[in-house]
Amino acid sequence: MEKVKREKTKEDLILASVYSSGFNIYQCINRLKKQLGFDKEFKFPEEVIVKVCMQYAKDRKQVRNQWSWFIKVLAQESEKHYAEENIRVNETSKGLSMCQKVRDLVNGITDNRVKEVEREFGGRE
Repeated sequence: MEKVKREKTKEDLILASVYSSGFNIYQCINRLKKQLGFDKEFKFPEEVIVKVCMQYAKDRKQVRNQWSWFIKVLAQESEKHYAEENIRVNETSKGLSMCQKVRDLVNGITDNRVKEVEREFGGRE
């Protein structure tokens, strides 16, 4: 099976930069995922990773314990990101009737389940 090369994202570049500075950011992120009970496929939002890594690059000399700093800041920034996302979703759904909200919820659940089945069984035939 051939590996498909993908373009490097801003997240890839910033992670590589932090890693090359001597800190194993990949291991740190995976440890945090495990602590939080996420599966290996889970990805923190790219903008959160970029923001935290850029802050680390800026404040690296003041950071005494890299692991603790990254875990604390990444968890805080992720929580902030998801809170802001929930507020945005809530704002957009304020104008919808209850029937529309239920329909959108059911459609979302159905769409996610279809994607899971496609992943599990290799797509549609």
